[in-house]
Amino acid sequence: MDIICFRCRQPLEPGGGYCIHCGASYQGGESDPTPVSNERTFLLERALELTDPSSPAFLKFGEEELLFRGGQPPAPPLGAAREAEEPATDAPQSAADVLKAELAKLKQGATWERGQTALSLAGRNEPEVLMALLRQLADRDVEVRTCVVYALGKSGNPLILPPLLEFEKQERDSVVRAQLAASLYRLVATPALGGKSDSETLRKEREDLRVHLCREATPDLYFERGKLHLKGGHLLKAAGDFSRSVDESGHPRPLALLHRSQTFLLMGRPLYALDDLVACPADFEYPALFQFHRAALLALARQISAAAREKGLNDYARLFERRIERLQIKKESA
Repeated sequence: MDIICFRCRQPLEPGGGYCIHCGASYQGGESDPTPVSNERTFLLERALELTDPSSPAFLKFGEEELLFRGGQPPAPPLGAAREAEEPATDAPQSAADVLKAELAKLKQGATWERGQTALSLAGRNEPEVLMALLRQLADRDVEVRTCVVYALGKSGNPLILPPLLEFEKQERDSVVRAQLAASLYRLVATPALGGKSDSETLRKEREDLRVHLCREATPDLYFERGKLHLKGGHLLKAAGDFSRSVDESGHPRPLALLHRSQTFLLMGRPLYALDDLVACPADFEYPALFQFHRAALLALARQISAAAREKGLNDYARLFERRIERLQIKKESA
């Protein structure tokens, strides 16, 4: 009897660590729980539960409306006239200096400045930008919080799901909660990047790598092509290339596993993302994003597990709990 892949339901090759059809990682001895066959569907349902069902505005939201609201910027806070801004200087500034000034305005500017700055940072994915926006969820002004929630949703980064789910427990304003529902829906329902970065330059770089792979297929070339696919939003192809990079090398490749873990999370597959974190070698110097990814993914796994327990989906919850335990044991042993 064939062993079936969790995700694409195709037969798995004997002895393989991943599915050759869709690139999904595979843990032997576990079966897909019948009550929930798709983590993305589960996350989507969870996101829709987060807004107060008694809110009149939310009762009117359909899927199209949520996606529309998640993509349209809210009205920024009104405030001082433009003359109140600091005069522009002719001295050239580096990108790092510009970003530092933006983050300072987000934290310490007037109300209208904080809102405008949050909107200007929408779609940015740098860890320092995401962390600054997450801290600003505690802003005292309702309009600023609405702009911040919108900006986080536009990032398309599932790593911010855990803090947004925690934020929902404290937020009581109906406008902010409506924007939060739209942003959460956008994060869960649409894959990050979504091909928007698929420029002519990226396509040419991928074609050049394809030519190289025809002559000499190496793990490094597969890894580089996977990164290009990930940057362009071709998540399934990226997962496949990262899988081939691991498979061709014959041993765990830390960065390939880390990138594949991030890819699976972007695809709405936190279970597979956890599998790859478990497989990541402990004795490797990972980039700073690894710790952010690990902490956020663990927090998300705990929340999914708790929500599954509430629904009586104990088998589904145990899948996440086993992986959380493995990661904790691995961290303690390291």
